[in-house]
Amino acid sequence: AMKPWQASPEELALPMARSGSSIYQSGSTVYLLGGLVDGTATDEVLITEVTEEGNLLPWTSGPSLPEPRADAAMGMFSGVPYLMGGLDASGQPTATVYRGVIEEGVLAGWELSDGENRTDPLTLPQPLSGAGVVNGTGGFVLVGGRDVDGTPTDGTYLAWIDEAGQSLGAWEPLEGLALPED
Repeated sequence: AMKPWQASPEELALPMARSGSSIYQSGSTVYLLGGLVDGTATDEVLITEVTEEGNLLPWTSGPSLPEPRADAAMGMFSGVPYLMGGLDASGQPTATVYRGVIEEGVLAGWELSDGENRTDPLTLPQPLSGAGVVNGTGGFVLVGGRDVDGTPTDGTYLAWIDEAGQSLGAWEPLEGLALPED
């Protein structure tokens, strides 16, 4: 049977109120990435653990994002987190993709995934915030989002593993989403 929702104890509250964060779980570790704090995007990453009883431990600080982000798409590929687009500290959508650096199964940092320094060429085709992402066995499908004018987009893009099976290729457009007509 389902238990009713209960308020968390004070020690499990986030350090500050936030919205627009991205989240992922790796094993029993939960990572909360960026978001809006007092209306401004933050680079903060918070970490908690899920206990065997299903409870959470108090939040601690994790490796910060290279730049503040909110309303970013979060995807996982081969056990590695990718944070795509999102709003920067000025509130503008970005085209950046950050790849988590995993060391011994733990998030140790972030790197820009722009095709330089042996990273996947994942800079988005246009700055986007609020996009959705579908994790596939061979890569990502990025869907919709808002552009620099705040207008919803019908873009759908695919970043799939290369023929050698070594890395993700650049985003390729797919047929767009059907948006309602005015």
